[in-house]
Amino acid sequence: MELNLGYSELEAIVAKASQIDFKFRGVSADTLRVCYPLKLIGKSQDVGIDLRVTGITGNDVFVEFSAGNAMANMALNVAIGRFRDKLAGIADIFSGNRMTIHLDRIPKMSPILDKMQLTAISFMDDAASIVLDMR
Repeated sequence: MELNLGYSELEAIVAKASQIDFKFRGVSADTLRVCYPLKLIGKSQDVGIDLRVTGITGNDVFVEFSAGNAMANMALNVAIGRFRDKLAGIADIFSGNRMTIHLDRIPKMSPILDKMQLTAISFMDDAASIVLDMR
């Protein structure tokens, strides 16, 4: 079964689970851009990182992330420091710009994943395509 999840829906789910207002946009089939308005030195700037799905095991999605340039990487490190506690339980962040996202720990996803197995994720301009198989 293929499910298309619009980015506005995904933004609402993530905001409810983590109290963080991210914006999402597809970059390529395996890469999602995540943006957050971050205040640095008195002015607000959107900080964007690219999340590239590198694998899926069970309900865990393995991701590599990149900010793209030195200034963005500095802002990314500040943002990670701020959000690490809010993402606790939903995502584990590791050195080397890697993270594991535990989809079954997101309340709206848990009932679905109890009955279905995640097999693939791809990204389009306005939605994420999630492929699930019955357990």
